[in-house]
Amino acid sequence: MKVAWTLLLAASACFSERDRPAPPVLSITLNKPTITSPGTLSGSIASSDPDGLDSVWLALDSTRVKGWNGSFYTDFTTTFLVTTPSGLTHGARVPVRVTARDVAGFVGYLDTAVTVQ
Repeated sequence: MKVAWTLLLAASACFSERDRPAPPVLSITLNKPTITSPGTLSGSIASSDPDGLDSVWLALDSTRVKGWNGSFYTDFTTTFLVTTPSGLTHGARVPVRVTARDVAGFVGYLDTAVTVQ
């Protein structure tokens, strides 16, 4: 009887709903979809993860330009203002990437782009 009860408990554990590990959820809001070169890019970033956030960073044209400590918070929001480099071609689309890592080591990405005026 004890073995049957143990098997029943083990089987029921396989069917219960539980959270699956996943990367952080990200969002970015840009104040303008265009930039000048040189100039600035500004907006806000939000990230959330039930395990807690380790770090969040922003890259412009594949160069990391800002980084923040997630302080193990489950929700993180910040504004940013970064300088855009000179020499970008008028009309070019410049990639913008937000990345976040949670305390479990999962990494999430969000990609968008801005256009050089």
